[in-house]
Amino acid sequence: MQKIARDAFILLNAAAIFLIAACQSAAPTQIINSRPNGVILKDGAWTPNAEMVTTLETRLPAYLAQQQTKFSARQAPIVERLAQYKFQYWGEMENGKRVITINAFCAAFDDWKTQRVFVLDGGDCFFNLQYDVDSGTFFDLQVNGEA
Repeated sequence: MQKIARDAFILLNAAAIFLIAACQSAAPTQIINSRPNGVILKDGAWTPNAEMVTTLETRLPAYLAQQQTKFSARQAPIVERLAQYKFQYWGEMENGKRVITINAFCAAFDDWKTQRVFVLDGGDCFFNLQYDVDSGTFFDLQVNGEA
């Protein structure tokens, strides 16, 4: 009787681990062609298309140049360093508007193409902002601090 109970316990645990792993599988992503280090994550409220992301990428350097004071003065201007960054994009709804969240980071992460990167501190190696698709404007730029 104890062997049957032990076997049932092992089987139930194996099934639970399988279900947990299946639920945690990464959402599919879409690699975009316009920026080799960019990926559209499909785990937001909606999924931006490549055209929307290409449009915001075209406008992003000018916006960041205007926000240079939020970035490190000890390094080259952020627009000159953008090629060093990886970008994640996903869609959110804010006050009934379609907004693309832009997550940028210059550090390497193995699963950055499938999982959102969230880091505390790290300086301007990490920043994120929002892009209103309909108005074509950026807002809510957040640059990480340094500990």
